[in-house]
Amino acid sequence: MTLFLQLLATLPLAGALLLQSLNNLPKASRHRQYPMPFIATLYAVIAAIGLYRFNDEIDQLLRVVFEYVPFLRPFYDTTWQYVIENTAIVLVFTLLKILLNRFFDRTFHGQEFLGSSLVEEFYRYDSEYSRWFVRPQHSSLRVFLRVMFWAVIALAVVFMALVGTFPAWPGFAAIGFPALAALVIGEFTFAVDGVTAQEFERDVHGDRDDAQRVANYAALRSVFSETFPGRVLHEGLSFATSAPQNSHALQQLSHSAHDVDRLAGAYFERLRLDGTRVDESLVAAAASVMRGRSALISHPFYRDLTPYLAFPAYYHLLQYRKCLIVAGRDALAGDLVSWMDEGLESITGVPGLWHVGVLSDERDPELDVGVLRFSDLHNLDLIRAHEDFLREVEYVILAEPSRMLTTGQLGLAILLGRCGKAGSPAYAVFDRTHDGLVDSLSHLLKVTLTDVVAPTTMSGATAELVWRVEGPPMHGAILPGISRYLGMGIEIAAVAAKYQVEQVEWIGGDVFPVRDMSWIAGQYYPQIAEFAGVDASQQALSDTIRPHSNPWTLEPADNRFLIVEDEARNLYETIRLYTTRAREQGFVNVLSEDYLLRDYMVAQREIFARDPKAVPSFAPDYARTERNLVLRLALTLGTFGMTESALAREFELVGFPVAPVVAPTDRTRVRFEDDPPVVALFRALLRRHTGATDVDLTCDARNTGITDHGTQSWERFVTLTPGGALEEVLHGLRAAYFFVEDEVEDRDFVGSVLYGLVFQKLLPGQLLTHAGASYQVQSIGTDHRRSGIVLRRAAEHITGRRVYRPLRRFRISDIEYDTKPGARVEIGSTSFAHAFATIEVSTDGYLEQATRSDLGGARRVRVSGIPDRRYVQKEILEIRMEGVPASVLRTIAVLLNEIFVTTFPDAHQYVLALTADPEGRVAPLLPPVEVEDDATLLIVEDSPLDLGLLVAVERNWSRLLEVIADYLEWTTEPAGTPPHPSGTDDVVVFPDDEPEDLIQRADIVREQDSSAPAAALAPRSTPWWRRFWRRLRPASSSSPPPPRTSPEPTAPSEAAPKEEPDVAQ
Repeated sequence: MTLFLQLLATLPLAGALLLQSLNNLPKASRHRQYPMPFIATLYAVIAAIGLYRFNDEIDQLLRVVFEYVPFLRPFYDTTWQYVIENTAIVLVFTLLKILLNRFFDRTFHGQEFLGSSLVEEFYRYDSEYSRWFVRPQHSSLRVFLRVMFWAVIALAVVFMALVGTFPAWPGFAAIGFPALAALVIGEFTFAVDGVTAQEFERDVHGDRDDAQRVANYAALRSVFSETFPGRVLHEGLSFATSAPQNSHALQQLSHSAHDVDRLAGAYFERLRLDGTRVDESLVAAAASVMRGRSALISHPFYRDLTPYLAFPAYYHLLQYRKCLIVAGRDALAGDLVSWMDEGLESITGVPGLWHVGVLSDERDPELDVGVLRFSDLHNLDLIRAHEDFLREVEYVILAEPSRMLTTGQLGLAILLGRCGKAGSPAYAVFDRTHDGLVDSLSHLLKVTLTDVVAPTTMSGATAELVWRVEGPPMHGAILPGISRYLGMGIEIAAVAAKYQVEQVEWIGGDVFPVRDMSWIAGQYYPQIAEFAGVDASQQALSDTIRPHSNPWTLEPADNRFLIVEDEARNLYETIRLYTTRAREQGFVNVLSEDYLLRDYMVAQREIFARDPKAVPSFAPDYARTERNLVLRLALTLGTFGMTESALAREFELVGFPVAPVVAPTDRTRVRFEDDPPVVALFRALLRRHTGATDVDLTCDARNTGITDHGTQSWERFVTLTPGGALEEVLHGLRAAYFFVEDEVEDRDFVGSVLYGLVFQKLLPGQLLTHAGASYQVQSIGTDHRRSGIVLRRAAEHITGRRVYRPLRRFRISDIEYDTKPGARVEIGSTSFAHAFATIEVSTDGYLEQATRSDLGGARRVRVSGIPDRRYVQKEILEIRMEGVPASVLRTIAVLLNEIFVTTFPDAHQYVLALTADPEGRVAPLLPPVEVEDDATLLIVEDSPLDLGLLVAVERNWSRLLEVIADYLEWTTEPAGTPPHPSGTDDVVVFPDDEPEDLIQRADIVREQDSSAPAAALAPRSTPWWRRFWRRLRPASSSSPPPPRTSPEPTAPSEAAPKEEPDVAQ
């Protein structure tokens, strides 16, 4: 028992020695600690001599004291002196070590430093990694020294315990210092305990999932650049800048006067105590949703949001209400079901307590949380079948609403209008950042998004590489025995696996068939496995390379090595999104096609890396237009019907004067010839926007109850039976489903698009990607009774990346300018006018290109039987720029259409900038258009309904021209030269000036600027319109020589697209 107590008494010494062992430099920098063994030895000698002399003086002093005070002798015990002195010398040395290590870490850098020749005896310098590694022949010595160090610590502790247990033994008469021996041996151990090159590649550089140190990816980035020269556009390294949050907001919620806030505070406080990192902004948003308000979260990775979105669902379900989730892409639906199911189970601990499922044609009365696929957003028959469920919905989650706003505004408005019997439901919305999304959703949902949560920031260190996808296949550099196209992702993953990256994840979205490509790679597993150094099996290759068709399902992990397709066509926004997936260390490879702004962004990386929204994605504006109102009411009346008062309220909301509704006095059935005023108004508007004249509208008087006077009250219920021309118009607003050939029709489908938007997006013969798989369009039904799109699996036909440009022709006639206030606006010399016109669109086929810029190598594919599209009273935006010639208008139109690929990544097929090009100088970059006035720029939507893109373009016109001006300036001026070498563009120009006058005036300006160095060093702040005009203003015979202008884009006549045979549907 005495020995055990003495062992406990030595704990301070053991703790001090452990503290010494923890205060070392990182192993990768341990060579800088080489002076410490010598310093420790010198310290031990000095400490031993000093302490022995100190103890002699203490002993002499105590002898004198005991002679005069003898009764104190029994109380003196040298045991505690042993412990105190040994612990003290270790603690003092540890403090000295901390200070010295900081000095050594800042001083001993690179290959040559003071004492590097001594370090070379045990370490070697690797110039590739710029690091010192332990020599392989000395690696086993480290193990021996570690064992010796811990053995010496154990002996020191046992020795101290024995001294306390047997103090009378003569060998323990003098105080010993075993801690000094452990201290010296420990410093020799720590100084040589670095890493070998093999350990560095496997543990640190290799990004192992169980690695605990932040990896240095510099060497791997250089490996990629050397292995695949010319394919890396940009490389960088990002570090976390965010600070951890406190629990102040949780405390406020817990002490709130509202029961809901206290409930939310208690739940999230429990999560925090359980070790979950709780985001205060998201907690506030969750509590707000529980109180019936609405929130927008600018973060698309919904599995990060599980507690913040599942807990409000749990709260509403406890109130005997339902929840609805609307998926912005069909591939999300299945995972959203399991996500919400798991989220509710994590709260209750009971699996399957509530039923979560996808809304289908088979009505499920037990459904508590329904998930609606984007494909079904315009399936009004399905919505009608679930009306009972929708009336009970009080909580709606919108996943990626930016994709819904593009083509689903009508369907979304009808769906959400059927939700909630007691009022508007609460909305929780998550998406990536889009300019204008908050305003558009606020109008569409008819709520105020009071809580807007900013995007999540990264929390670790992440390396970044941007790859150009155009170019020859890359597998020839590493896998010469394979001739099959591997999609770039397989090649990058193989090199990463060769350098000990344990798992590579490839995110494809709707851009590239990553699942099919991984399956193809599995057919070549022996060659890939041999190169990568993994087990030669398909399973080992599948474990190493994991495809993800859903871009938002990735949860944060300590370490991530990602290959990401640039679905947003905004590479720095893609980087920003996926750097949040690694908590400690990450590597993000972005595969980017050659859209117009890609190289421009890379050249301006200092701007875009800090602010990815410098060129943002724009959300379509909420299209509260007369045309959309008429079409939405036609769909609603044809499927559900409406009361006369509800119909009148819809017109009042958009400013139409409507006569007061007079209720009928009996149940007389009223036909269209006896139209009430609101029905007559609807009929007139329907005729204006669809051309339909024979519309079957029925007003049926229905009993609504007993009045206060005891009489029955009646109200007209209006229904519509589509037919004739109206049937064709409404057919374009129905969903055309994608069916896979040889599968049972109507049993399963892989997506849909509005029938009126099919031929803008897809044509027979084209390939498309859905859920990571490749399909080829076989046929598109043109009969309204069979309008499905038949697909065929095309995994074996992936021979490269393909880009399609539709070959369209436009005719715009019957232009009528809108007379409403504000329909025409003039800003300087630019005027914007809203007008209505008849638009006719013909599609001849498409260009198939390897890249967007490869017009010379494009194949022209003609497709027969594509129906022409005709839009009556369709809104257009006419832009006039005074004094701008036709060549400049063509340049602006071409650049706008290419910029739309980035600013409207999900809608650029439907919005176009058009201007006259009678000679076809920029065909096929600019579709030919027949228009009455060829001196204007027109923004049009190729869609039967208004998509809100015209308003979005008008609102962001200045920003779009700013991008065009900067792009032209970057394109036309050689790198490294001043923007205007003539130096005459910033001087005042008078009508009669000669070139010599301009040069002389410019010299005077330069002399004045040279006297003000601060002003000369200030950045240029020339407004966009002036820089834009410099690039594009034409030469004039009566004016001085103008600055260089951007050449007008022309289609390369020497490399015209190759003709292909017609493709019949």
